[in-house]
Amino acid sequence: MAKSQHMLVMPKKSNGISNEAFAKLREELGICEDASIGTAAAAATCQFCGEDMPDAPSESLTKMIAHWEARKKDGHLVRATDTLAVCQRHREERYVIPEGVKRGWPLHFDILSLRKRISAPSAPYLRVLEDRIREPESSEWFNMARQRRQQLGRGASSSKNYIDTFDDHQAGYYGERGWELFRDIVHASFLDDPLTPTLDLREAQTLQRIQPLDAHTFTEQVLIPELACMLVQDDLGDATREDALKVLRESRVSNNRLAK
Repeated sequence: MAKSQHMLVMPKKSNGISNEAFAKLREELGICEDASIGTAAAAATCQFCGEDMPDAPSESLTKMIAHWEARKKDGHLVRATDTLAVCQRHREERYVIPEGVKRGWPLHFDILSLRKRISAPSAPYLRVLEDRIREPESSEWFNMARQRRQQLGRGASSSKNYIDTFDDHQAGYYGERGWELFRDIVHASFLDDPLTPTLDLREAQTLQRIQPLDAHTFTEQVLIPELACMLVQDDLGDATREDALKVLRESRVSNNRLAK
């Protein structure tokens, strides 16, 4: 079996976001003080999920909502799964960013720098994911996903279950943009151009190891949460995995505090 080229090197400790950085983040997101811009800003609750909207939705969120409003107006069927990204975004803007400021979470990050941090040859992240592919049972996310599959059978792949477990697969305070980056990196490393056949999620021997999950489910419900947890642990500095899991879950729960 070919050995990984990745080396275990602990990344530098990341500092929390300052008030000045938070103000800059709001500016970059297009969050304004005028809550009269468009129907998205005027709405008190989300028309798709019924949860409270942020007081001043960002321009990006407003455009996302306007897109699906236009689709509905044109007679297109808009499913709950279509608007998951919209709901995730408005939860982030209402809860995660303000909560992150209070707790010192590093909410302000550069996508290119984050990609380099994860993919650097000296970084530990992909090596750990390789270990999870070789020994799936070592991942608590795999064990949870496998248990759901065994309990629900085909129902585990239903839209309802996907919505019910959506927050279990997210990237904590890294949000939607971080999740998309993690997915791209994982796909490139283990689906598009894997280092060895034993790490190829399309290969029969690999699929046998991750049963009853398929490659897509294993990627989204196991590898991406694992990657997010490692990054959070390093962000916190001298933190245990349990500490990182707590922050990962708290930043996720803060999205859904009213739904719970």
